[in-house]
Amino acid sequence: MAETREGSLIEQTGSAPRDESRESLELVRHLYLNGPIPILANIVSSSVLAAMVWDDVDAIIWGYWLGAQVMLASVRMGLVLAFKRDERKRTPSWWGGWFAVGALCSGCLWGLLPLFAMQTGSTFNVLSIMLVMYGMISGSVASNSAVYPAYLGYAVPAGGGLVFRLAMEGGDYGYLSGLMAVFLLVNLAFAWNHRSLVRSVIRKRLDNERLLKVLDERRRQAEKASRDKSRFLASVSHDLRQPLHALDLFHGSLAGRLSSEDQRELLELARRSSRSLAEMLGELMDVARLDAGKVEARVRKLRLAPLMRECVEELRPLAVGKELSLHLRIPRGVCVETDPVLLKRILRNLLANAIQHTDTGGVLVGARRRGSTVRIEVHDTGPGIDEESLGKVFDEFYQVHNPERDREKGLGLGLAIVRRLAGLLGCEVEARSRLGRGSCFAVTMPVCESLMPCEETDVVGDDASLAGLFVVVVDDDRAILEGMRRRLRDWGCEVLLAEGGRALMEELGSHAYLQPDWVICDYRLRDGETGLDVVAAVRRHFGASLPAAIVSGDVHPDVRRAAEAAGCVFVEKPVEEGRLRGLLASAGD
Repeated sequence: MAETREGSLIEQTGSAPRDESRESLELVRHLYLNGPIPILANIVSSSVLAAMVWDDVDAIIWGYWLGAQVMLASVRMGLVLAFKRDERKRTPSWWGGWFAVGALCSGCLWGLLPLFAMQTGSTFNVLSIMLVMYGMISGSVASNSAVYPAYLGYAVPAGGGLVFRLAMEGGDYGYLSGLMAVFLLVNLAFAWNHRSLVRSVIRKRLDNERLLKVLDERRRQAEKASRDKSRFLASVSHDLRQPLHALDLFHGSLAGRLSSEDQRELLELARRSSRSLAEMLGELMDVARLDAGKVEARVRKLRLAPLMRECVEELRPLAVGKELSLHLRIPRGVCVETDPVLLKRILRNLLANAIQHTDTGGVLVGARRRGSTVRIEVHDTGPGIDEESLGKVFDEFYQVHNPERDREKGLGLGLAIVRRLAGLLGCEVEARSRLGRGSCFAVTMPVCESLMPCEETDVVGDDASLAGLFVVVVDDDRAILEGMRRRLRDWGCEVLLAEGGRALMEELGSHAYLQPDWVICDYRLRDGETGLDVVAAVRRHFGASLPAAIVSGDVHPDVRRAAEAAGCVFVEKPVEEGRLRGLLASAGD
């Protein structure tokens, strides 16, 4: 039954049909692997038997017989060594045939022994020859039966010679001859069954090898498909983030130019759709990057309270908009060793999920220290989750309270991202819920016991005045340039726009511009130029290390690392208005 299931699996995976030549080679290899044992046993047994009944036969006859045994054993051992060196130079039938010839010669030599050495007048002589010969015939079943002609070539002449010699004597020896004939037939049948067993084992092993090769090939194809998917998503992400970034800029600029309430409502609907698209694109990219192993944790020591407070304050407007209470409770002095960016993403996702699924009541975010660990919990007073759904909430695209697939409720990837990020940070994530009472999602991580001071996380405000700032913006997308120009001028900034580094440097060289307060540049520009090249050129021009930001839809970790290594802030497209204001407001910090 197991063999049938494996065979069907091989067929399902599209493997090639069974290779009969490979099977034959494995049978012959089994024969030669075990060949030295019966060859050496022939020499030892013939020598011991000759010593036992030496006086019953002329010494010259013994010399010829033993000499023939030694010569044959030498030739057969040479054949075994040749096979081990060059087994694939000839066909399996060639190697198997010659081994069978050697076994036949050995069987004939043993078959001659009763004819010239058996003395029926000596019970010791007869018993010695019978026991040794049939011991050899029985023992060679395991070693010679893989290629059945080899066993036949050895057993039939050897056993037949003994049966013939006993039958010639007649009388009681005739009955003994019949018994030995039955014994020979039983060994032949047993050898045939053993051959079938060996063949079955070899077939199963070859099938398993073929199956492993198929599965390994499928694994490589799946890995390649995953890499191709990640590259494709990265490329699509960059191309889609460009117009989304420009669209957000235009929405922000348009907001100050509308007078009627109806127009502002339409604009808000457009901004919601844009934000939903950006969030869904971001979630898809996050899952792709996590699956591809392209997200790396940058662990450092930091205090937990400021980080949690920042996450809560960022999402408080969502709670206020739904008239929900939002409370924060944290222990003092708790320090953890983690990646603050990834931990913030976990907490934001959990908090956003709680607010989204709560219509009345509120949300509580708290942390409890338990020995050497701290447990961050997000409680809500939502409808709760049943036991069956609770085990699926961390799966991709699974949403408990969104059967209509409302796009404003996301794609169902937030908790899947939480699970992946928690695994990357070595944290434990769990959920519990009661229908009609609410849910609790918790993250548990070790506490940092180091005596070194932990870092604080600061929240950059977005209410600072930006009037008078001089900002250089470089992007090869004209829509983004126009959107940046309008938005920055609405905030009172002076703006210099360029579609590439060459155009910017020509402009800076032809006019006496003041040193800019910020350089904001897209990462991928035309003709292989990057934003880092532009930032370096501008800094050389002014002879100063100017504040610079790389704004890009390419979210590969290498891009972020390169930007940070060059002393630039990395910002993903599309850029939220508050993030952009906070970035510009930090110019003098």
